[in-house]
Amino acid sequence: MAEPSEVRDYYDAWTEKYVDDFGECIQAHRPTSEDEFLDYLMTSAGIRDGQSVLDAGCGICGPARYFAAHRDVTIDALTVSPVQAEIGRERNRAAGLDARIRVAVGDFHQLAALYGRERFDLVYFLESLSHSPRPGEALRSAYEVLKPGGIVYVKDYFIRRCEDAEEQRRVLDVIGRVDALFATNTAWVSDVEEELRAAGFFWRSAIHPRFVVDNGRWQQFERRHQFDLFGGEPSFDWSEWWELRYQKG
Repeated sequence: MAEPSEVRDYYDAWTEKYVDDFGECIQAHRPTSEDEFLDYLMTSAGIRDGQSVLDAGCGICGPARYFAAHRDVTIDALTVSPVQAEIGRERNRAAGLDARIRVAVGDFHQLAALYGRERFDLVYFLESLSHSPRPGEALRSAYEVLKPGGIVYVKDYFIRRCEDAEEQRRVLDVIGRVDALFATNTAWVSDVEEELRAAGFFWRSAIHPRFVVDNGRWQQFERRHQFDLFGGEPSFDWSEWWELRYQKG
C-alpha cells in the first residue's frame, strides 16, 4: 500500500518522464484533443466564474492553468511532490497565472490543517485519489475545507467488477502490478462512494466519462518504459472509469 511519502518519491523521480509523453496534463484517460478534454472536465466538474477551487493532486498544474485561463477563478493547487510543485510554479509564471494559482506541497489527507475549514466552493481530484491509501480520510478532509453546498469531483479509474470469479482474479492480479508500478492504491468505486456518503456528502452524479478515449499517449508511455501489466498474457480491460460528483450539505 503506497503511503504519501512513497507517492512523493515516485513523482519526484517520474514527473519529467510523464511530461515527455503526456505534456501539460498528466492524465491517462482522455480524448485526442487536450483542449477538448479540459473543456469537458471544466464543464463536468462545474467550474464557474467567482469560485475558489482546490486541485487536490495537481501534478504540474496543467488543468489548473487551463481552468484559470478560461474562468475567473482562484485555484489552490496541491501536490505531494516538490518536483511537480516547482515545475508547476515555473509554468504558471510563464503563463502569467501565478497570482491566480497558488501551488503548495502537502498531503491531501490533511487539507484543513493546510487551508482551514469551509474555504472552497469546489475540490477536485483528477486521477489523484487512486494514489490514496485511505480515500475515506482524503474525502473527509475535502469535506472539511468545502463551504456548505460545495462540490467534490473525482475523475479516476477503479477496479472492474466481474461476474466470473476467474476473470475477477485476473483483474486483481493486474491491479496488484499497477499499484506496485505506479504507487497507486486502486479501489472499488462502490467503496469510494460509501466513503463519500460516510463523510457527509450526498450524491449528485456518477457517470462514465462521456468522451471518445484515445489511449495513444498511455500506450506510448507504456512502450517506452516496457511495463508488463499482464504478466506476459494478452491485455484486457481491468479497470472502469468514473466521474463522481457529490455535494456537501
